[in-house]
Amino acid sequence: MKVLCIQNTVDDDLAKKVGLLEGEPRLYRSITPGNEYIVLGISYDPSSTCYAGKPMVEVKNDDGGLSSIPLFLFDVIDGVASKHWQCRFSVNGVLTFLPESFYTKYYHDDLSEGMPEVVDNFKEVCRVFENE
Repeated sequence: MKVLCIQNTVDDDLAKKVGLLEGEPRLYRSITPGNEYIVLGISYDPSSTCYAGKPMVEVKNDDGGLSSIPLFLFDVIDGVASKHWQCRFSVNGVLTFLPESFYTKYYHDDLSEGMPEVVDNFKEVCRVFENE
């Protein structure tokens, strides 16, 4: 699945349109309008107060890290689902499609802290998705 960033800021009109609450992030410096991104994962938590329960996509950002960004900031340009996603549905209603390793406890924290084995795994996941 590929997406095209249409904007990396949420102005007042868009915030109202998607029902964002006060204080939610409105600037995403790690993505650039006009750039394409491979979607590494998707999550949907209808009960989330963050981003008004909108779908989120996991992408390799412009800095080479992993970012979770509201899908409404993108246009879907290739909607084909990855064969590397595993679907999970939790008892509290959260639906996710992620690579298996992303489900590892503290994966995102360990990646942001630069834990070598997680960084290596992330690079491999990105390579696999880019070659899909």
